[in-house]
Amino acid sequence: MANYLSTQAAKLVASVSDVSRLNQNPLDPLNTLGAGAKRGGLLLDFTVDAGAAATEKVYLGILKAGWTVNPLLSYGYTHSDAGDALVGDVGYEKIKASSTLTANDDAFADGIALSAVGQVGFASGTAPVALTGTPVTLSEDVWLIWTYRTATNVNAVKVSLYFDLLL
Repeated sequence: MANYLSTQAAKLVASVSDVSRLNQNPLDPLNTLGAGAKRGGLLLDFTVDAGAAATEKVYLGILKAGWTVNPLLSYGYTHSDAGDALVGDVGYEKIKASSTLTANDDAFADGIALSAVGQVGFASGTAPVALTGTPVTLSEDVWLIWTYRTATNVNAVKVSLYFDLLL
């Protein structure tokens, strides 16, 4: 089913805005990015739909306005064998219909393969937009989304997406 909210995403809507959910980034444990700068990470899980088809979306949670995502330090993790081919994009969509923000379904990861067990960096996709090293900051709250690009003989498996953040 295209454009559906996973059960877990519905539960996350309220909790994602709670900064206490963030894990301090081990790459900057002393928050050395400047006075008042805070570094953190957001870990969102979803279960792959065994019947998923290309272009279907999973709404993962909400990224708050002003938070910056660093794609070079963000990654996906597959917890068990996902099947023959599980490839997707990670991006965002606007929440408010009245917004002038343009959705970008591959802003953070474009074509990352999560078929095998293990960690895959967002910058490892087939068209690695993240290799520019440019962090992405948005001016309003947005939905974080996973879009299936290829889902061939996939199994229902848990996938975790870690977003490196500057708050």
